[in-house]
Amino acid sequence: MTYREVGRLAVVLWGVNPSRYGRKRLAGSIVQRRVVFRHLPVCCNIRPWLHDAPLPTTLADPRFQFLQDLAAELSKGKISFPTFADATLKVRMALNDPTMNADRIARLVSTEPLLATRLLRLANSAAYSTSGAPSTDVRSAVIRVGFGTIRALAVNVALEQLSQTKDLAPVAGLAREILAHSVDVAALASVIARNMTSINPDEALFAGLVHDIGRFYMLSRVARYPGLEPGSSEFIGLLDQWHAAVGHAILSSLDVPEEIAEAVNRHEDEYLKPDLRDLADVLNVANRASHGPNPLNELTAEELPVTLDSPRVTAVLASSADALRRLAASLHG
Repeated sequence: MTYREVGRLAVVLWGVNPSRYGRKRLAGSIVQRRVVFRHLPVCCNIRPWLHDAPLPTTLADPRFQFLQDLAAELSKGKISFPTFADATLKVRMALNDPTMNADRIARLVSTEPLLATRLLRLANSAAYSTSGAPSTDVRSAVIRVGFGTIRALAVNVALEQLSQTKDLAPVAGLAREILAHSVDVAALASVIARNMTSINPDEALFAGLVHDIGRFYMLSRVARYPGLEPGSSEFIGLLDQWHAAVGHAILSSLDVPEEIAEAVNRHEDEYLKPDLRDLADVLNVANRASHGPNPLNELTAEELPVTLDSPRVTAVLASSADALRRLAASLHG
C-alpha cells in the first residue's frame, strides 16, 4: 500500500494526517477510533488498536470502497432503517417524553402489532407475571413491565425485523447469531447492573440490545459490493474493526443519550477493567462474559475459554442464573 493510498484512507476514515504517528484518539467527522500509527518512517503501517485483521491494501480493494461509502453516509447523517424499524424505534424515543403516561404509550404500542404481541407475551412471562393474573390488554402489560423494559423491547423487535429484511437475506444466519448474542449481552448487562451497581438495569438492558447495531448496519450494505463476500475473513475483519464506532454514530444520529452511545463505542475495549464504574464498564463486562462460560450457554471453562477474570461477576451471574435465563427467554423471539 503506497503512502498516498494510506494517506487517502486515513483522511477519508479518520480525518487525520498519517505522517503524524503515535497512539492517539482520533476524532474525525465520521467516527471515533483508536488506531496505532507504528513508527515506520515512510509508509505508516496502520493497524486497528484492538484488532489484527488487515486493512484494505489498495484503493481498488472493495473494502476500501465499502468503508469510504459507509463513512460518507455516517458523516452526512444518512442513517436509513426500514419503515417498520423506524416505527418501533419511535416508541423508544416517545418514552423519553417526561409527560408520557401508560394510556398514551399503550396507544402508541398498539400501532405496531408485533411489538404489542411481544409486550403481552413478556408481561405474562415468568419474569414479570408474579401475581398469577394474566395481562390481557396492552395497557395492563405496559403498567406491569414498565417504560424502561418497553424501550428495550421496542429496539429488540426492530432488530429482529431488521435481521429478516431482503438486504440481510444473504447473511441471515450471521444476523440471527448477532441478534441472539445481543439478547444474551442485554440480559447479562441488566443482571450485572441490578446486582452490582447503582446503574439503571433497564438502561443496561437497552445498551446490551443495541451494542452490535453497527454490525447489523454494515451487514445490510454488504450485498451492494459484489467483491465482498459476507462470510469472508476480510469482511468479518471489517465488522470486528468498525462495528462499535459505526454503532456509536448510528445511536448518536437517533438522539440516544451519549452515555449509551459511548458505552456501545467502548464495549470491545480490551483495556477496561471490570470495575463497573459506569454503563460502559457494565456493557464491556457483559460482552466479555457472554463469550465465556455463563448461565446462558451453560458451558464450562474446559469447553470454552474464560474471557472475564472477575470472580465477583462470575459469582453474581451464577447466583442469578434463573432470573438471567428467564429474562433472556422473554426477549428471544
